[in-house]
Amino acid sequence: MKRRRDEEAEDGMQPMPQHKHVGIRGMSNLGQTCFMNSICQALCHNPLFRNYFLSECHTPNTCPIASRRRSAEAVCVACEFDALTQELYSGERTCFNPHRFLYIFWKQGMQSEGNNLYSTSTSCKLAGYEQHDAHEFLVALLDTLKAHDRSILTAPDEAGVVSHCFNGVLCSDVQCRHCHAVSSTKESFFDLSLEIDEAVSDHRHSTTGLLDCLGTFTKTEFLGADEKVHCSSCRVYQECTKHITIHKLPQVLCLHLKRFKHKHKQMRKIENYVSFPLEHLDMHPFISQGPKAQASEDGHKYDLFAVVEHHGNSSCQSGHYTAFIRHHWNSRAPPPSREQDADEYYRRRHPPKSDAQPMDDWYLFDDGCVYHATREEVSRCNAYMLFYVRKELSYERFSATS
Repeated sequence: MKRRRDEEAEDGMQPMPQHKHVGIRGMSNLGQTCFMNSICQALCHNPLFRNYFLSECHTPNTCPIASRRRSAEAVCVACEFDALTQELYSGERTCFNPHRFLYIFWKQGMQSEGNNLYSTSTSCKLAGYEQHDAHEFLVALLDTLKAHDRSILTAPDEAGVVSHCFNGVLCSDVQCRHCHAVSSTKESFFDLSLEIDEAVSDHRHSTTGLLDCLGTFTKTEFLGADEKVHCSSCRVYQECTKHITIHKLPQVLCLHLKRFKHKHKQMRKIENYVSFPLEHLDMHPFISQGPKAQASEDGHKYDLFAVVEHHGNSSCQSGHYTAFIRHHWNSRAPPPSREQDADEYYRRRHPPKSDAQPMDDWYLFDDGCVYHATREEVSRCNAYMLFYVRKELSYERFSATS
């Protein structure tokens, strides 16, 4: 279900007559692939992902999968994502057709590998021409990129770009209500799935916000008689409390709002509006407290760079997906022309001139169509997924590369 172009015009969003900046390029819908296009645009505009792939940190020449299997059977999704990123930042103004990336992603999902290193069961489920959940695709893509992103130039145990960007750690503290002993466990995550309080009105002026969802995620939970936990001190099952906090924040924070629920064997969508900050998301109230807590003032603050929105009211596997993308650039450091080498251009990490004014542009990516968007239009959308980057990795420090 696509949004009609006249509806966009009424909202004040006009189609771009030409793409003003490198990286602002639409992707063709290959038959209900809007879920893939929205996630790929968000990842390619992640400043850490973008700089990694545009700096040739992963290429077929350094990829062990490609080097060991020089044949049509060689399937590396990281190589294809590198090619996709190069295309989106090539300076071309025509809509890009991602048919090869889609084919390779399908192929590796269905391919049978003895050690199961290059294949994921989730990505296999995503093969076909049906609509799929954008969040499910993100999880499958990150898992596959993590497995495929290896370089013959780096140590085998060196963390890849996926872990570097998205890896965070949760801490779960279970406390016995009888002896007050605490048992702590740690668990890694790439994204956080947050519940939406349906009891609150979905009116646009509602006080429900992203911080409320994060507060619900980290609030203390009582484990009653039906959920007793074995206490190692008491040596019997006891009633306990459970408290989840964030032990380690990731560089890029992906927040998934759980808008779809199963009820009576049917899936329904939660339409409640959830407000969210475009800048200065403060995660300090939700991190684990202790002597090793992050002391940097900006270490727990984030700025938004992408929003994925679902249109339609039935399920995550129908309707339509679009993405709002923040494009940060510097007025004294214009992007390369079509004749320039974009790879070389984006490898430069020089700080901007003191009199240069970094500027923000927001765009709505609707498959092959790209529209200018205002901050207000971004703020009032019914977000499904939100992508934040650490403020200490602010675009201002790399605005000469955007």
